[in-house]
Amino acid sequence: MASASGSLQSQGQTIEARIKTLVNNELREICRGEGLQVSGIKSQLQKRIIDYLNTLLLKGDQKALFDLRYRVHNGGRAPAPGGTSSFALPSIAGDAAASYPHAPGSMPPKYGEKAFGGQHQGLTGNRPLYITPLNFKKSPFYTIREALTRTLDMPVYSSHRNSLMLSLKLPGPYVNHLRNDSSLRILLYCAAGDVPKGAEVDISFPTQLEIKIGNEEVKANFKGLKNKPGSTRPADITGFIKREPDFQNQIHVTYALTHKAHEKQIYNLVALLVQKHSVEELVKRIQDRGVISKARVMSDMVMKASDEDIVATSSIMSLKDPVSYTRIAIPIRSTSCTHNQCFDASSFLQLQEQAPLWKCPVCDKALQFEHLAVDQYVQEILAKTSSSVDQVNIEPNATWSPVGANNARSNGATNAQHDDDESDEDLVEITKPKQPVMKMEASNVPFSFSKLTPPNQPSMTPPVPTAASSGSRPGQKRKSEVIDLTLSDDEDDEPPAKKPHYSTPNSQLDYGQPKNGSSYIPIRRTLFFTGTLTGRLKYGANQSYLLATT
Repeated sequence: MASASGSLQSQGQTIEARIKTLVNNELREICRGEGLQVSGIKSQLQKRIIDYLNTLLLKGDQKALFDLRYRVHNGGRAPAPGGTSSFALPSIAGDAAASYPHAPGSMPPKYGEKAFGGQHQGLTGNRPLYITPLNFKKSPFYTIREALTRTLDMPVYSSHRNSLMLSLKLPGPYVNHLRNDSSLRILLYCAAGDVPKGAEVDISFPTQLEIKIGNEEVKANFKGLKNKPGSTRPADITGFIKREPDFQNQIHVTYALTHKAHEKQIYNLVALLVQKHSVEELVKRIQDRGVISKARVMSDMVMKASDEDIVATSSIMSLKDPVSYTRIAIPIRSTSCTHNQCFDASSFLQLQEQAPLWKCPVCDKALQFEHLAVDQYVQEILAKTSSSVDQVNIEPNATWSPVGANNARSNGATNAQHDDDESDEDLVEITKPKQPVMKMEASNVPFSFSKLTPPNQPSMTPPVPTAASSGSRPGQKRKSEVIDLTLSDDEDDEPPAKKPHYSTPNSQLDYGQPKNGSSYIPIRRTLFFTGTLTGRLKYGANQSYLLATT
């Protein structure tokens, strides 16, 4: 009797140590399942459960202790009906170890080491096929049922490749379950390094790894995101396993380069039977679990706006998911986040299924699946707005209005302003601001200077209007003016040029040297065509006319 009491006390200490490692949500689930008060901070929840544990130890209630231990090791979930009521776990672990001996390359289980959250019951209700000390971090997409192989040690190899073999044999009842339940999957899990006792580890495969089952190579992604621990997924080998009773499936593992200059990596590989949960199932679980009420959200907004140290202003809330950039269908956010911006449940979970980083897509803070909840405030906004509305304006008093309506009004005003601009006749539209310079060579017959504007006339004389150049429309009151942009107010007015005299019509002027002692004055006139171009005729030093279009 004293021995049994000592065994209970020892096991109670193990449960108490496990309780101190749980998070708030798991502690609340345990309190709720055992009928304890669920309110309070983490230390209060821990003390409440530990006091309850000590009460059960004093009573010697093995059935209640078994239920509590199961909840502690399974995140608050209740044990399956009809489970063993005996708390004598050492005999179960010992029988499992004796019935399924471990090869030299595996790690034999010891009492106190977790077998998938402390579950010592197999798929069929009997003892599990194997027990592994590896405790992988929990994922909402998989519920680990039990190990189907021994835990394979992969020794360190620096240069050459190493090959190992792992056998997987399914008993008849397991084959029937796999055939009838498509959610049951066989996955390969791997952990790196020396795993501390009872510690949760991330999935990590060797950098160079090849796995074959029979003659087929497993084409799976054994790598996660670079420098992102925990982003690696287990490898699904269900389709490569022959589901025949007691058939020996040979898993060939080849790896290399596990010994690097700065570290030595020891890996442990095991095949696990898991229950896979779909994205739709997880979304339903979030909806049924709890919500962030509309009243709570509005109360938080009003409380923040009433802070005297903060000037509250309106803010814009997007109704598009930051991951998929589509309209949010089911708005969720973490209860640990302080922002009101939500994201779509399905899009977020699909992303986590591919790369399980579990970070908020809005604030990039780490979050847990258990903390996700539906925001009823945003849910109401989505229900009361059309699918074309992508943003809403949130006031400090928690009232909201669609942004799309304001945009429509502002767009209308802008369009009206553009219409007025088009009818403004005082503006000059330059259709060819960068016309190339045209060069006209001088001929023996001088150009008729009667076509040039006298120097004392302003150079802003408009050209002869045509249908192509004026751009006038019926009903206009004022004519368009052409402004010569090449002139500058800073330039001094040039003195009037002396009228040249020609001796004969065919004589050629020598502009290189002044004649009869007269000073040389460059000729600069404005030439107007009857067409669409307005230009300036300029005589160059190389005795050529340059027509610079404006």
